[in-house]
Formats: sequence, structure tokens, C-alpha cells
Amino acid sequence: CIRDFGALPELLFMLHRPETTQDALRVIGNLASDAVDQNAKETKQLIHELRGFEQLLPLIWSEDELTLVYALGAVQNLCTYPEYAMLMQARGAQPRLLQLIQMPGSKQRQHFASGCLNNMKVITNAKYPQRPSADNGIPGGWSRPGVPTTAHSS
Repeated sequence: CIRDFGALPELLFMLHRPETTQDALRVIGNLASDAVDQNAKETKQLIHELRGFEQLLPLIWSEDELTLVYALGAVQNLCTYPEYAMLMQARGAQPRLLQLIQMPGSKQRQHFASGCLNNMKVITNAKYPQRPSADNGIPGGWSRPGVPTTAHSS
């Protein structure tokens, strides 16, 4: 319904207004979830065309825990394009995600941060199979030991 009526640009605009950020993240994350919406692929394509991922990614540095959890869920669900993994690497998302996993507190935050790292690794390995990492020897160089290797959407 939101896709059909052209409301995704408005949702992306709502990300930039503190009073609507969390609501927009929650809706975007659900629309991009294969488990929630059978047409999630369409949402992902539209958000890709609107360059929405670039607007969502900075929110994984939010200091508000609820905004952070919603942002991580949306990023995890949208991280299906290899260029997103590269953008995440270029913008320093990998160290941030590792930090969020290691920080005590919210299991949900840790779960979504781990899912983001997972998806980064999976889509990168699909595009560039078995390239060795310069720093840790893990194929693909995206993950730490113990992180599963299948992409998933919440």
C-alpha cells in the first residue's frame, strides 16, 4: 500500500525529522523484511532507486537506543546490494557494528548488528568469492569468528 501510493520518498524524508525518525525506520524496516512483507523485494528496489540506504546508514551511529535498534533492523533488511556492503565499509560501519555487538545491554541491538555484519559478508562474498582478508584471514574479510554466513532478514 505504501509502495503503491508513492509514500516511500516521504518516509525517507521523515528520517531527517527527530519526531518521526523512529516511526519511519520501523515502517521501512518492516517493508524491507521478507518475513513481514511478501513484496519486500519491491521495497528494496524502490529504496535503492531513491538512494534511501545512504540516508539510513548514518542512523547506526544514533545515541538513542530505540532509534539505533530500528536503524540496525532496517539496514540489515536492506543490505542486499553489494554496493551497500562497500558503502558500509567505506563509512566505517564494520567497526561500529562490532562495537555494538560487544557492548553490554540490548540483545536485540546485538542481534541486528550481527545480522548487518552477516549480510555484508554474504553479499560481498557473492560478488567477490573467497578473497582473503588482509587483516584476519577470514574469507571475505567481513566477519569475526562465530558469525554465521547466511544472509537473513528479520
